[in-house]
Amino acid sequence: MPHNPHDQFAKQFLEELLSPFGQVVLSQEVLGESRLIDLWFQPFGTPAGGDRPPIDLGLLGTLTQSPCLLEPYRNPPDFDDIRSCVAKRLALVASQQRQSPKTPETQLPPLWILTPTLSVATLHHCGATPNAHLLPGCYTLAPLLGTHLIILHQLPKTPATLWLRLLGRGRCQREAIQEVLALPTFTSYRDLALQLLANWKIALETLPPIQSEEEATLMALSQAYLEWEAKTLHQGEQRGIQIGEQRGIQIGEQRGVEQGQRQMLLQMLTWELEFKFGDRGLELVPYLEEIETRADLYALARAIKPLTTWESLQEWWSSHWEQCDESRFWLQGLGVALKLQFPQVETAAIATVISTIDSLAQTQGLAAAQAQWQTLSADLLQG
Repeated sequence: MPHNPHDQFAKQFLEELLSPFGQVVLSQEVLGESRLIDLWFQPFGTPAGGDRPPIDLGLLGTLTQSPCLLEPYRNPPDFDDIRSCVAKRLALVASQQRQSPKTPETQLPPLWILTPTLSVATLHHCGATPNAHLLPGCYTLAPLLGTHLIILHQLPKTPATLWLRLLGRGRCQREAIQEVLALPTFTSYRDLALQLLANWKIALETLPPIQSEEEATLMALSQAYLEWEAKTLHQGEQRGIQIGEQRGIQIGEQRGVEQGQRQMLLQMLTWELEFKFGDRGLELVPYLEEIETRADLYALARAIKPLTTWESLQEWWSSHWEQCDESRFWLQGLGVALKLQFPQVETAAIATVISTIDSLAQTQGLAAAQAQWQTLSADLLQG
């Protein structure tokens, strides 16, 4: 699970924006001393760029028109951070030149450091000068270093800089969020931005109490989340209606609506579980797919927001699930309960337990199965 939700948001946002135009590698390892580059991008097309399609992402598209490294920062990098970034770029260049010794200097990948702010003293210490070929807020270090600084809050407030300003901080980012919300609904990347902003809001809510500046950002994210949630449910309804129309019967239409909304709830849960619990959370999703009722999925989607530990999730599900007298839901939720209690156990073993308890419920009744499921599960999964 990522320790910094903003870093995860920035990497995922850049990855989603750039992947239609080229290959994106996150946390690219550099040979030699262990170093990881946040994002390594190689656009599609020939190295000369003759057949390379333009990247329609404003300033971000300009920066990534050729292979490059991207290092986004939530807080302004200090001298050590910048030195580390430059060292990673030089190590990568040295590796490439060993493989292709005659690579022209102009074809070596530049490094773009994205920072919300940066002091004049730091710019001076780095020897950074304004880049005459780019917008205000873009600076270049000595040509030999191949490194550039993009100070996000200095960028002009234009559509060309919107996707970069979303990675800023404070007022710069909040204004960018409002600009995304104000875009026409058919605008490219608008839905993607809302989805990722909604995910980031969910991740922020798992952190300890945050500073006032982040609280203001969280409020701006809440607007993005509400719009994304409404659009998601609307899409589920429309998809459900289509399914109902295809079946040609009224009851099919209603079931189609419910199925579409159920799928959207599952998608919301998938994102939240991944952000909060990583791969362990994702392993719950196949078991949640067995639950047919939208009401129970929605209850979990609402309840999971303040839950920050695996134990709290386990406790909530156990309480919600065990208080239900409806046998069908109890059996459908059994897989979730087992995976929460035994997260390391293989799928096949859990399937065996579910089958055993299902048989017990059919032969001796639901009450007997509910009374014995924990003991039976422990015996089968641990013994």
